Amino acid sequence: MREDSRLDFETLLKTLDRDSRAILYNLWCRGHLNISQLRELTDSPTDFAILDRLKNIINRSSVEVLGRPLVGFYRCRDDPTTGQKVFFSWWYLDEGELLVKEDTFLDIFEEKDCVTIITQIKSPIDISKVELSEKNDLLIIRVRKMK
Repeated sequence: MREDSRLDFETLLKTLDRDSRAILYNLWCRGHLNISQLRELTDSPTDFAILDRLKNIINRSSVEVLGRPLVGFYRCRDDPTTGQKVFFSWWYLDEGELLVKEDTFLDIFEEKDCVTIITQIKSPIDISKVELSEKNDLLIIRVRKMK
């Protein structure tokens, strides 16, 4: 990890409460956890409380401090350590891991002031030529592939 990345990560940890730090630490150590395992870490009464914490505390803070979310949900993904398929789990996202090769992935974070959309892109793209449009409450993002 680069020195400035480590300092940013330390800054992020200081902004998080104890339960959020416990979730992030366990995801970092284990790579992935399902919602029940996450709930047990914090003695949270509901799955919704965990989902809210992941979206509105951990990922919102990580986007503010690091410029990217640190956790993402996958319906099915291969564990790189064991090679086994893992279903319906939350994963710690390393730098550069936002573009996942195993299966298509889409995550949408609706926040008070903005919407963040994260998806897998298998081809190199030219981000200087992004076209955005809206039609019938649908956001359409068009990005040109690099030649």
